[in-house]
Amino acid sequence: LAQGASSRRVAASTSRRMGRRPIGRWRLRPLLCPAAAIAAVTWAPLRWSRSLALPSRGAALAVAGGILASTAGLGVGGRVTQAATLARAMTVSTEAVGAATPAEEAKLPDVAAADGPTTNEQDQREAAALREEGRAGGGAASDAVLARLPQVIIDEGTYKYVLMKVQGESGEQRHLVRGKLGASYHKDVAAPYVRECQSLGVSVDILGGGRIRHTPESRSIMIYGFSYGYPWVDGAGHEITAELVRAAYPGYDVRWSNEGY
Repeated sequence: LAQGASSRRVAASTSRRMGRRPIGRWRLRPLLCPAAAIAAVTWAPLRWSRSLALPSRGAALAVAGGILASTAGLGVGGRVTQAATLARAMTVSTEAVGAATPAEEAKLPDVAAADGPTTNEQDQREAAALREEGRAGGGAASDAVLARLPQVIIDEGTYKYVLMKVQGESGEQRHLVRGKLGASYHKDVAAPYVRECQSLGVSVDILGGGRIRHTPESRSIMIYGFSYGYPWVDGAGHEITAELVRAAYPGYDVRWSNEGY
């Protein structure tokens, strides 16, 4: 017994000289709950990547890595801070479903690389006038007429598109996606369809727009960017377009991003 006690004193003395304190059960106990919580939270993104269809399992691994990195530098006395960090990490927004990954956003073209002209004052005036014209006209069509309008009409390649909301006499509403290869401005995409809807007695509201990159070879569709002529109205965005395109193109990988032009 005396020899064992002496050995423990020597070990404790050596630890102090090396700048470390002896580790006992009382010092390990505060680590157990944070360690268990970290393990649970870092495993959760791997499970969510299947159930929520996140852009890739790599995104889930990135979430898990971020959680570990954010908690690695905290000491035993930082249990409150650890708990707050874990609580923030648990807040995973489902709005990311179908959104482009950072690597995909980096590949999006910018204004300098965009096809066709961007905008000018004349274009913006004409776009605003067409938007008001669509809102003011029509509205007398039956629901049957409204139902016959295809929700998605897009081309192959990269081009500008608009998202529109149409309404008939009963107040029934539908969203329409229209994209046209070679259109110089977003108003050039919208104009033919606004006039068609008006002739059918359907009112049209142009909600906004951007660009679409449709690649049939890889069965992928990327929706991105914005429109100078048609800035988004409140509550509208690419996520609505993405849902409509997914329904129209089953089996395609459809992503969206607000980046690029």
